[in-house]
Amino acid sequence: MQTRLLQPNPLIGHQKVATCVCLSHAATVQQGRVVVKANARRSVKAGVAVTVSEAPAAKPVEYYIREPSPWPADVPIADHDPAKSPYVDLVIAGAGPSGLAVGERVARAGYKVCIIDPAPLGIWPNNYGVWVDEFEALGLSDCLEVVWPKAKVFLDSDNLGEKYLSRPYGRVDRPKLKRTLLERCVAAGG
Repeated sequence: MQTRLLQPNPLIGHQKVATCVCLSHAATVQQGRVVVKANARRSVKAGVAVTVSEAPAAKPVEYYIREPSPWPADVPIADHDPAKSPYVDLVIAGAGPSGLAVGERVARAGYKVCIIDPAPLGIWPNNYGVWVDEFEALGLSDCLEVVWPKAKVFLDSDNLGEKYLSRPYGRVDRPKLKRTLLERCVAAGG
């Protein structure tokens, strides 16, 4: 019977909370850590014996495509005035997806953040692809333009190298993502 050691789950936000999806039904404590046996899914505190329930059936993800959003031009961005606030806790170079996401989270935690970008409302030229479940965990599932229920990968140059991953994949609606992240930054007030 297979078991897996419960690993911390950073998406939950607690160091001692973890999620495990495995192949059986029981959880045990081994060397001070919770080990969950197969076919179980549960969030638990590490080091605590728990009863685990059977994993719920995965909701099917269907293919969809929608028109991309217009680029944001009306988000009220405040300029940093060093005379009023000479110090900040964090300076971020670039208002791209990573810079805005980090800025919003740090500002939400109560720190003063300044994001420096020559064109903060400018267009992001790159296309971005993401795993749908990861974007859902970030609360950004409405920022997907196209979703495929499976991802096709090529492991070799011949037809035998073509494989499908049973994990939904999406193309990001860049303008919608930018608007959402900018609005989150403004709301956090960093």
